[in-house]
Amino acid sequence: MKRFLYYLPSASVPVSDAVLTGTLPHLAGCRLEQGQIMSRGPDGGSGALLAIAADGQALQHEKGSQTWIKTPDFWLGWTTGKMPGPDDLRKMPDDEMVLSYKLSQTAAKGFSIPVARHQDGESPLPKVRTWDEDGNFKKALASEWRGLYADADEAYDYITRHGTISEERITEIAVAAISSQYYAGKAELSVMEVLTDEAIKIIIWALIDAAGWDQQQGDDADVK
Repeated sequence: MKRFLYYLPSASVPVSDAVLTGTLPHLAGCRLEQGQIMSRGPDGGSGALLAIAADGQALQHEKGSQTWIKTPDFWLGWTTGKMPGPDDLRKMPDDEMVLSYKLSQTAAKGFSIPVARHQDGESPLPKVRTWDEDGNFKKALASEWRGLYADADEAYDYITRHGTISEERITEIAVAAISSQYYAGKAELSVMEVLTDEAIKIIIWALIDAAGWDQQQGDDADVK
């Protein structure tokens, strides 16, 4: 298993949940290894070194055999020549993933993108039954998927109503789509060179199930 390394300058282990949530939110729920580095981090200083736990792999900073880049909040590293891929970063096996489009290596490095919203507004994302104040059970999206549905709804509104959305925002939605099923955020997807113009377009189309839309009428949609 190939894996990314994370170096948090000046941090001490164990790193608190609050710091992890604020710095590496896309790693929530995974089992992390942590180690302390004294005066020999990628920045030449001290800090905490983290990685997704992997049996038989030592957690250490190896100058000369690792590549490191600095991000606003942490340093991201990997063994030179051994960049992790989708299979290394998945949160779950294929048979546990939600309804998804598996993208090609050319389009988006082989990541699977969940369908969050159909044309009619319904979602195939996991649902739970909640008991309301009237004593009735109602189905609703599971809490961990509600943010992605909101993102998909925003993207659908932009495409079908020819609205405006910033390039940064549409990129954030594409990142969220991947992060929902992989331990990969902005930094990882950046160094993997996933976020091309074509990839982002295809990811958004997959997220809103554009390939499954019926023939549109009038100005209802434009997904060319």
